[in-house]
Amino acid sequence: MGRSHDRISPDRGNGVFDPDRGESDIATRKEGTLISEHAYNTRADIRSGARELDHATENLPGLTRASRDLNRAYPRPTPAPIENHRLRRELPAAIELRRSLSARQKNARSATKRQVLDSMPQAQYNALSALTSDPNAWKETNNALSAVAGDAVELDDGRCKQVQRVDRAIQRYERESGRGHLVYTSVSVPNAVVNPADLPATLQPGTVLSFDRFTAATHSLHELDSTTRPTDVVFEISTERGMYYGQSSRMNNSHHLLPRGIQLDVVGAHFAPYERPGQQPGERLIVQLTDHRPEGEQR
Repeated sequence: MGRSHDRISPDRGNGVFDPDRGESDIATRKEGTLISEHAYNTRADIRSGARELDHATENLPGLTRASRDLNRAYPRPTPAPIENHRLRRELPAAIELRRSLSARQKNARSATKRQVLDSMPQAQYNALSALTSDPNAWKETNNALSAVAGDAVELDDGRCKQVQRVDRAIQRYERESGRGHLVYTSVSVPNAVVNPADLPATLQPGTVLSFDRFTAATHSLHELDSTTRPTDVVFEISTERGMYYGQSSRMNNSHHLLPRGIQLDVVGAHFAPYERPGQQPGERLIVQLTDHRPEGEQR
């Protein structure tokens, strides 16, 4: 079992690095920040307690799944089984060129997205649209989630309803997708890193990260170039979670929305090349993450 994220030593004596705690004006960029060791561990304990309550809620008799979901701190994972191994998206090797999402892949994901949006209740559609198209809604919603360690039950009633509507919209896509995703989002770090071994302790292999906020990512790494600073780190995430909300092959937009409360294992870090259409390949410091699968997780 990997090293727990619950107890992490301070980085250079200045606190513990939390990649999801800071406020960001850019959806596809996380603003990492140093917080005290006590604050970091307290937030980890709050999440652990909330997940225990979620587990207890699943075992309550006489409740429908919908009723249980309304009382969960974090949304249940609902990805459909991936029956064709070619539809999985594994983490690539360090030296492998990260290629842009193909036109065929964009079209396939867009078709599923359109099918899901067409069948979605208007309230879910409105909540999803507001979150993904209004920068203020994105910031305010994520700040509110971060303040309560991602536990929607602790939000005020109006915001809780909107957040849970987005949860259900994402779950609709997960149930229809039947494919894996390899997506990218960037994060600021306290200092420029020239050696992966110098990354903060929370970004070292064996740790488990918890993202309290919704996370915006992209399937093509080069799409981050316009918003990523040279010293930022890029998360490369192999996951079955979330929904595609990019566009078809005609547009340079392969965005993907990951659910709040997601947990990810850190499995490696290295500099890696990536495709930049019309230019020479670029290079980024990548931290590789994959879905964390706790024992007893129900879907």
